[in-house]
Amino acid sequence: MDRHDWLMLLLGVPDQHDEAPPPMDRVRTMKCLFVLGETFPGVKTGPFYSFRPHNFGPFDAAVYRDAEDLASRGWIEVVSLKNGHMAYRATPAGVARAQDLMRRLPSETLFLSDVRSWANRVSLSDLLKAIYEKWPDYRAPSVFVA
Repeated sequence: MDRHDWLMLLLGVPDQHDEAPPPMDRVRTMKCLFVLGETFPGVKTGPFYSFRPHNFGPFDAAVYRDAEDLASRGWIEVVSLKNGHMAYRATPAGVARAQDLMRRLPSETLFLSDVRSWANRVSLSDLLKAIYEKWPDYRAPSVFVA
């Protein structure tokens, strides 16, 4: 699998109680992919993201480029949330693509579903605090003070 597939799987996997996956803002998308790579180091054996410390924790601009690519394929759409932040939402074609990926990776899919659900439930502050607590090397040069 390449990193596009991991992003599609994250955005296309439904939360435990949702029929369709809800939109996920860009910061939470980035953090969930980081947590995936740190928790399942095997995903980094193929093309994956190279996160580095940044203003709001782990960051790789390639996530944004890959999201644009998935949008150009019609698998996700970029939407604006009520708070004005940009988010990604899987289209029906993207959900179908994610379902194909889910069949090949059941344990990673379950983990991503849980992480996605958690990341969407907690505040951004709590999400970053949890990441900084577990991976303190990504705290600096953050503008967020936990």
